[in-house]
Amino acid sequence: MTKEELEELEERKEIEAIRIRMTGMTTRLADSFIQELYHNPNKWITIHDHYPSRNADRMLLEKILRRMEYEHPYDKVDVDKLNNRLKLTASQSEFITRKLNNIK
Repeated sequence: MTKEELEELEERKEIEAIRIRMTGMTTRLADSFIQELYHNPNKWITIHDHYPSRNADRMLLEKILRRMEYEHPYDKVDVDKLNNRLKLTASQSEFITRKLNNIK
Protein backbone atom coordinates (compact mmCIF):
# COMPACT_ATOMS: atom_id res chain seq x y z
CA MET A 1 0.00 0.00 0.00
CA THR A 2 1.12 3.49 -0.71
CA LYS A 3 1.46 6.14 1.95
CA GLU A 4 -1.63 7.90 0.56
CA GLU A 5 -3.69 4.69 0.69
CA LEU A 6 -2.64 4.07 4.30
CA GLU A 7 -3.55 7.64 5.25
CA GLU A 8 -6.94 7.28 3.53
CA LEU A 9 -7.57 3.98 5.32
CA GLU A 10 -6.68 5.56 8.66
CA GLU A 11 -8.97 8.51 7.94
CA ARG A 12 -11.85 6.15 7.09
CA LYS A 13 -11.32 4.31 10.39
CA GLU A 14 -11.44 7.60 12.31
CA ILE A 15 -14.62 8.68 10.50
CA GLU A 16 -16.28 5.33 11.24
CA ALA A 17 -15.32 5.57 14.91
CA ILE A 18 -16.83 9.06 15.12
CA ARG A 19 -19.99 7.91 13.33
CA ILE A 20 -20.45 5.05 15.79
CA ARG A 21 -19.71 7.21 18.86
CA MET A 22 -21.98 10.18 18.15
CA THR A 23 -25.39 8.52 18.09
CA GLY A 24 -26.66 9.28 21.61
CA MET A 25 -26.71 5.54 22.27
CA THR A 26 -24.39 5.79 25.29
CA THR A 27 -26.74 8.27 26.97
CA ARG A 28 -29.70 5.96 26.34
CA LEU A 29 -27.68 3.05 27.72
CA ALA A 30 -26.91 5.06 30.87
CA ASP A 31 -30.65 5.70 31.31
CA SER A 32 -31.37 2.02 30.80
CA PHE A 33 -28.72 0.84 33.26
CA ILE A 34 -29.96 3.28 35.92
CA GLN A 35 -33.48 1.88 35.51
CA GLU A 36 -32.07 -1.63 35.71
CA LEU A 37 -30.35 -0.76 39.00
CA TYR A 38 -33.66 0.35 40.52
CA HIS A 39 -35.54 -2.68 39.20
CA ASN A 40 -32.88 -5.04 40.58
CA PRO A 41 -31.76 -3.67 43.95
CA ASN A 42 -28.89 -5.51 45.64
CA LYS A 43 -27.95 -7.27 42.40
CA TRP A 44 -24.80 -6.61 40.41
CA ILE A 45 -25.41 -5.03 37.00
CA THR A 46 -22.55 -5.35 34.52
CA ILE A 47 -22.08 -2.24 32.39
CA HIS A 48 -21.24 -2.53 28.69
CA ASP A 49 -21.26 0.26 26.14
CA HIS A 50 -22.38 -0.22 22.54
CA TYR A 51 -18.88 0.69 21.38
CA PRO A 52 -16.79 -2.47 21.78
CA SER A 53 -13.94 -1.43 24.04
CA ARG A 54 -13.02 -1.73 27.70
CA ASN A 55 -12.40 2.02 27.80
CA ALA A 56 -15.90 2.78 26.48
CA ASP A 57 -17.38 0.45 29.13
CA ARG A 58 -15.39 2.23 31.85
CA MET A 59 -16.47 5.65 30.58
CA LEU A 60 -20.13 4.56 30.63
CA LEU A 61 -19.73 3.31 34.21
CA GLU A 62 -18.28 6.70 35.20
CA LYS A 63 -21.11 8.52 33.41
CA ILE A 64 -23.68 6.47 35.34
CA LEU A 65 -21.90 7.17 38.64
CA ARG A 66 -21.90 10.93 37.95
CA ARG A 67 -25.59 10.84 37.11
CA MET A 68 -26.36 8.86 40.27
CA GLU A 69 -24.46 11.39 42.39
CA TYR A 70 -26.25 14.31 40.74
CA GLU A 71 -29.76 12.89 40.32
CA HIS A 72 -29.95 10.44 43.25
CA PRO A 73 -27.52 11.79 45.86
CA TYR A 74 -29.05 9.88 48.80
CA ASP A 75 -28.99 6.48 47.13
CA LYS A 76 -26.04 4.15 47.73
CA VAL A 77 -24.32 2.33 44.90
CA ASP A 78 -21.53 -0.21 45.31
CA VAL A 79 -18.94 -0.17 42.53
CA ASP A 80 -16.82 -3.04 41.23
CA LYS A 81 -14.49 -1.33 38.74
CA LEU A 82 -12.51 -4.49 38.08
CA ASN A 83 -15.59 -6.16 36.58
CA ASN A 84 -17.26 -2.92 35.48
CA ARG A 85 -20.43 -3.41 37.48
CA LEU A 86 -22.72 -1.60 39.92
CA LYS A 87 -25.17 -2.58 42.64
CA LEU A 88 -27.84 -0.37 44.19
CA THR A 89 -27.71 -1.14 47.92
CA ALA A 90 -29.99 1.56 49.34
CA SER A 91 -32.41 4.08 47.90
CA GLN A 92 -34.13 7.08 49.41
CA SER A 93 -37.54 5.89 48.21
CA GLU A 94 -36.98 2.54 49.94
CA PHE A 95 -36.05 4.38 53.16
CA ILE A 96 -39.17 6.56 52.97
CA THR A 97 -41.41 3.55 52.32
CA ARG A 98 -40.00 1.73 55.37
CA LYS A 99 -40.55 4.81 57.53
CA LEU A 100 -44.13 5.21 56.32
CA ASN A 101 -44.88 1.55 56.95
CA ASN A 102 -43.59 1.85 60.52
CA ILE A 103 -45.91 4.82 61.15
CA LYS A 104 -49.06 2.88 60.24
